[in-house]
Amino acid sequence: MVQATKVVSKGHVEILDVLPPAEEQQEDRTPETEAASEATASAHDEADKAAELNERAVGELKAGTREFAKGEKASRLGKLMAGKHYHQYIRLRLAAGLKSRETAVMAIAGEIAKHANDRVDVNGLIRCYHAYRLLGEEAGVKAAADHPFGHYVNGWSTLVCAVNEGTGEEDYVLLPGLEGECKAAFSQAVKVGEGRDAVVKTCSELKDRSHQPQRLRGRGPEGCGRDAGSDLGEE
Repeated sequence: MVQATKVVSKGHVEILDVLPPAEEQQEDRTPETEAASEATASAHDEADKAAELNERAVGELKAGTREFAKGEKASRLGKLMAGKHYHQYIRLRLAAGLKSRETAVMAIAGEIAKHANDRVDVNGLIRCYHAYRLLGEEAGVKAAADHPFGHYVNGWSTLVCAVNEGTGEEDYVLLPGLEGECKAAFSQAVKVGEGRDAVVKTCSELKDRSHQPQRLRGRGPEGCGRDAGSDLGEE
């Protein structure tokens, strides 16, 4: 450090500090300090680059999830609506005089096979639609269309019963005597976003209760509480 003097008044001298010349400052920068400085700058650059890449990655994750959700929703609605139309096809064929319901089911399966890689359970598809109709559409549960399709396959479709099966008047109803409870369970599951295991457990408990003789005495619906099957391309 270089010092300079400045006379302020008689008998008084003030000592001032001044910066050293540029050449002297340069002498303080050794190879070691240069390397450390460069390493620090490089580390900052790497951190900035990593932060930018991570930000882009998060954006891609969100975009991918949005597209996946859109595809899943389209697939789910497509399967549910297919079940609706396939059941109408069966009813119309039976009303037109077809003797075997299975013949109509096989015709549907043949058409599906043109577009699906795996076998599809036609009856299960139909039951899933009616579960959606009875528990969601007609009950006014707007988010029913966003409910995972696998929940319908493994859970809710087991709560519907076929009536007048094999005729042109074939239809589906909820478990006799437990209609209100079935609807309440579905509404709650959709509201809180219950997982598949919880849905299956709830439906199993409702089915067990419906099997009590007093619940079904005199009602006689066919096909109550049957599983939809696993060949439905679950989500």
